[in-house]
Amino acid sequence: MKRLSELETVQVEVIATEPFATFEQRFIAAAAAADYDMVFPSQVFFNSGYAIADLTILLPS
Repeated sequence: MKRLSELETVQVEVIATEPFATFEQRFIAAAAAADYDMVFPSQVFFNSGYAIADLTILLPS
């Protein structure tokens, strides 16, 4: 994602991982707030090892 964000034609929005307790709600709210072409969640945050909760709510039904 960092490489993609270097392109002028790509806009990347990063959701802060901390505070971890509210990450799931903040991520879902951000994903629902706009008409994105792609939503890319990482399942485990590299620097902390924190594993995110269930984001399957974002999958099309």
